[in-house]
Amino acid sequence: CERHRKDLAQVDKTKFAYYFDEEAASNAIQFASVSFFGKGRLSGKHFKLEGWQAALLWQVYGWKRKETDTRKYKQVYVKVARKNGKTEFLSLIGNYGFTNEAFKGPERDPEVYWAATKKDQAKYGWLIQKAQLRHLSNFSSKVGNYCKILTHNIDTTKGTGFVRYLGKDSKTEDGLSPY
Repeated sequence: CERHRKDLAQVDKTKFAYYFDEEAASNAIQFASVSFFGKGRLSGKHFKLEGWQAALLWQVYGWKRKETDTRKYKQVYVKVARKNGKTEFLSLIGNYGFTNEAFKGPERDPEVYWAATKKDQAKYGWLIQKAQLRHLSNFSSKVGNYCKILTHNIDTTKGTGFVRYLGKDSKTEDGLSPY
């Protein structure tokens, strides 16, 4: 948050390479408000962002490079204690990239990957994303028509977009192009 505040003070300076796109940041927050929890006692209920989650979305999706209009941040490191909703939150981000950014952005065939040391660990996040996406598909016919949610696959109905899980213990995966 401190970096965000300092960067805002730099926006009007000509040498500063970034700008803040409030509409893009708001879109990410809005997407979260219409999304659903995928697992546990809150499954099927609308997602409610914690303060740290909202701040992260606001900054990651709002800051862009002047030269290319692409996001400033390409990687984010999230470290919070157990039972703070990391997997649900990461699933929400995966669904945002898979659906909303594909609708509004340049990405026609998004590839979203869950990666972990063991494939079964990655599959856990994928299953939560799948459950969230089912709820979202029931809520939005646009999402429902865009996604094909099967037992072992999440794919787009047009194009070649998908959500997959893989682990370090997977065989070498060639041709990956994650969004």
